[in-house]
Amino acid sequence: MKKVRYISIALAIGLLTLFAAPVLLVTVTADPPDPTPQPVEEWSPGDPLIPVGPLAYPTDPISDTQWPYSSESSVADIESRFNTARTNENNQLGTSVPMLTMPTQAEWDAKSDGEKALWLINRERQDRGVHPLHGLETNVTSVAQWYADYLMLHDAFSHNADGREPQERLEDNPAIGACHDDLSCGVENLSVYWGGWPLPIERAVHDWMYDDSGSSWLHRHTVLWYPYNDNSGPTGKEGFLGIGRATGTHQGWPNSDVIVMNVFDPCSTWVYASPSISLNYQTGQPGSFFKVTGQNFPANTTVTITVNGQQVGTVNTDGSGGFVFSLQTSASAQEGVYAVSVNGATATYQLDQSDPLRSKDPDGGETIQVPDSIAPYSNFIYLPIVLRGY
Repeated sequence: MKKVRYISIALAIGLLTLFAAPVLLVTVTADPPDPTPQPVEEWSPGDPLIPVGPLAYPTDPISDTQWPYSSESSVADIESRFNTARTNENNQLGTSVPMLTMPTQAEWDAKSDGEKALWLINRERQDRGVHPLHGLETNVTSVAQWYADYLMLHDAFSHNADGREPQERLEDNPAIGACHDDLSCGVENLSVYWGGWPLPIERAVHDWMYDDSGSSWLHRHTVLWYPYNDNSGPTGKEGFLGIGRATGTHQGWPNSDVIVMNVFDPCSTWVYASPSISLNYQTGQPGSFFKVTGQNFPANTTVTITVNGQQVGTVNTDGSGGFVFSLQTSASAQEGVYAVSVNGATATYQLDQSDPLRSKDPDGGETIQVPDSIAPYSNFIYLPIVLRGY
């Protein structure tokens, strides 16, 4: 059976006079492996930013709520485990953190590891009155994934296995190194689940939040830390998340998962991609379906859909700020041009009886009806075509 020994040290990062970043290193010694290894869980905090002054995170629970090994794998199981932990926290602290409602199983299964982690982390933040992280970001995700792969490949597990601290790995990325707020670059949590644990991403977030007293709740502080410098991007959303996951044999245990979480806060000049939408068709008969795909919107938020200025519905963005839905036009709709807008991002489609009747795309998401009372868009100026002779 595995034996685990924990060693806690402190590492200063950022502005040394203001912040200290405790690091928990884990040393593992092992007896000879059992003939049939059982799953073993191990975790390590990263470099959360713990201010010397006022608290920068909500109050810690008094005791742990564990999620023991089990074969649980559904969204109902995830919801039950998180709500048990939230109920225990409320009872311990006299708080009223609301119960979690998970997406459908199909919606959850369609999410990436990063999207799942971001959804859970932002629910934990927002349900405690903390602003959500802005979303996933490719540079910080690449740093987290690279280090997860490194730890798996080298059979290692620490924050400096490659000879660099988390802050150095993040700053070595050119985009992050050139534009980040110093007090938030270096945040990292690590988890490893040995021997085939179901739901490793979901368990990692749960354990960082609710089974963390052994590290003085430092993982939890990393998840809930909120004094980022809100100096760029949408107001009330700050900080980018990256999640890396590597699966393989680790410390002699097959089917193991190493998970890396990194967060950095961009500087004031960070260039955010503009929200945009696109349609799968530009024309169709009245009665057609048009699939609308959005990207670069704020993550995990509700956006408003209008057609020719009239609201027809809302949709929730995913962890990367994207969404998909389908507009169903009426068979009695008037021919003409219609402008679809989602929080200001706009695309157009045209209805014409001479065009094909477009059926709904199998991956078209939820259906939103366009009332036939909405008239075609008329604010287009058609310029004459000038033909020149040569």
